[in-house]
Amino acid sequence: MIRYVEDVSPGDATGRVAEIYGQIRRDFGAVPDPFLLHSASPRLLGGVWAVCRETLVAGRAPRHLTELVATVVSQINSCPYCVDAHTTMLRADGRGALAGSLLVGEKREGVDGETRDLARWAAATRSPGAAVLADPPFDAELAPELIGTAAAFHYINRMVTILASPSPFPGPRALRPLTTRIAPRLFARAVKRPKTAGDSLRFVEQAELPEDMGWAKGSPPVADAFAGFTAVIEDEVQEAMGSDARAVVQDRVGAWSGEDQELSRAWVEPAVTELSEPEAPAARLGLLAALAPHQIDDAAVAAYRAHEPADRRLLALLAWSSIQAARRVGTWCAS
Repeated sequence: MIRYVEDVSPGDATGRVAEIYGQIRRDFGAVPDPFLLHSASPRLLGGVWAVCRETLVAGRAPRHLTELVATVVSQINSCPYCVDAHTTMLRADGRGALAGSLLVGEKREGVDGETRDLARWAAATRSPGAAVLADPPFDAELAPELIGTAAAFHYINRMVTILASPSPFPGPRALRPLTTRIAPRLFARAVKRPKTAGDSLRFVEQAELPEDMGWAKGSPPVADAFAGFTAVIEDEVQEAMGSDARAVVQDRVGAWSGEDQELSRAWVEPAVTELSEPEAPAARLGLLAALAPHQIDDAAVAAYRAHEPADRRLLALLAWSSIQAARRVGTWCAS
């Protein structure tokens, strides 16, 4: 179930959205909430699918390694939906033991050195200066896909936390063991189907790769996907969030070192006190999306909606704010 914005269901999709959904179903196996929640903006939907496909699904890195990164990043961001979804995809790839070890905890007993070291790397992506980030446990040729997957999920985790339900599996929790056994079978064919890198790029616009995403240059499909997605976000946010509000978010994210914020929202108010309406509620919501998405509630959304009622603008604000944090993480991974 999607909150705060109205999504386009696969059965009702037409035009560009239907075309994107068709490729998602073919290559991913279904159209899950992380894509549905972007459907109010076909441009953003195409962009998020492109960065996800060209890193997680169709890159040079083995699928179980990108799924491992997606899972561990989702764990450190406390995104249970994405943890459930990507341990399911690991099982669909025949990596049930690896999925189970990731769910057990930090010891991750029973996995080989490669996956254990990569899990340590993914867990450190919110720890700038960590030794494992400076000496990553993978070859340089895989960096665009693995760093790209990490950056993509630092973005996706935020959007899912704000807009989606806590789990991809409907129904009572008592049925979860049965669901987790059945679900991988539904995705196995899509996981194993050969994929051609770059097939999603027709859904994004050509753009120049931002300097802080230089880690993507080793893979033209990854670079083009991130360049197009960030350009669309920057364009869409112009009408959703004023320049003063954007500056507040950029300043705070630029000083962020991966730490969790206070449990209350008191940390937000000093940053927005000098802003006037409608900049203050936009900046407040943007700060929460970037740095504390779990703290967003109906009141924070309603305060923004009072000035900007359109779904597309709310989605653009959340996407822009979330990508600011993801881009900062990417710079730590490439240092």
